[in-house]
Amino acid sequence: YGGSLTTGSLDNSAGGTLNFNDGTLTVNGAGGSFKPRAGDAFIIDGNTALAMPTLEIANAATANLGENSIIVGNSKQAELKILTGGVFSNRDGVIGNSFGSTGTVLVNGTGSRWNNQYYLHVGKSGNGTLKVEAGGSVRSWLAWIGDTADSTGAVTVTGAGSQLNIGVDWPGSLGVGQQGNGTLDVEAGGVVS
Repeated sequence: YGGSLTTGSLDNSAGGTLNFNDGTLTVNGAGGSFKPRAGDAFIIDGNTALAMPTLEIANAATANLGENSIIVGNSKQAELKILTGGVFSNRDGVIGNSFGSTGTVLVNGTGSRWNNQYYLHVGKSGNGTLKVEAGGSVRSWLAWIGDTADSTGAVTVTGAGSQLNIGVDWPGSLGVGQQGNGTLDVEAGGVVS
């Protein structure tokens, strides 16, 4: 199964294909950046039932997808971790895209941020989990937790300074259990606004 790679930066924006189906890729350190190829969406997803690809943006590194979206767990499973001041920015965020998929996103640590320009789906048609901890923050215009029938979405915002911000720049909307199963737990000083 997949191994691990830690790098200061990874730039695939000029072209070519980044096949990320297993193992752990860590982009680490201030000034470090992750730039996948431009397209409709950057997908992190296993290529077998046991594969668990994990992308970590850590220690003030950044990833800016611009107008591209991110899918964490498209048909199988995957993880995204934004840690210790890492910042991840994209158009739409999807965790657990299709039926049978599983996606997990962890945003942990002061200054760690996940910026979604428009939509955030936690369990779109699959199983999605979002954890915002220890001063991390997530923002989106619209957010749905447990979006469609048979989906499951779970969001936990816990710890002082941890935030889930909806519609920051203009009025937004938060739906919990739209048509599927959704839970939102706010604990230990976490804030949803």
